Amino acid sequence: MSIFRILFVIALVSMSIPAHAQETISAEKRALLKEMLDATSAAATFESFLKPMAVQLRKVIKEANPNLTEEQMSFIESDVVSVYRESLKTESFNESLYKIYAKHFSVDELREINAFYKSPAGQKSNKVMPLIAEDSMTFGQKWSQSLVPTIQKRITERMAQFNKTSP
Repeated sequence: MSIFRILFVIALVSMSIPAHAQETISAEKRALLKEMLDATSAAATFESFLKPMAVQLRKVIKEANPNLTEEQMSFIESDVVSVYRESLKTESFNESLYKIYAKHFSVDELREINAFYKSPAGQKSNKVMPLIAEDSMTFGQKWSQSLVPTIQKRITERMAQFNKTSP
């Protein structure tokens, strides 16, 4: 077991999240962003991605460290998820979300979005979106898996062609 391999894998996963440049967000826009993120339960949405991410991370760590016991894997997974959960509650996490959303929405658009989330349709949308995201991820996994035979066949054919034309 190599703790350095585990930390390396976690670092690689973390580096895939792009950093955002510093920008100033007005107090009004910040308040509207907070209202929208609260209404949409943005932190809870991130929370819903922790389980699938932990499953994927478990596979990667186990492949890199095949001698880890199930108990060790459980501790590692639990610690990783705990760190992510704790981070969801930090001001720096919220600040990062503010910057992402501020980049894409004007103050007027945020007012309209917040009005929508106060409506019955917006409240329903907010309630069912995590379910839709979960169903979509399940569909995406099944869809991707259904394409594996076609992809394998195409790659096998392409490699056969490549091998025929190579000296």
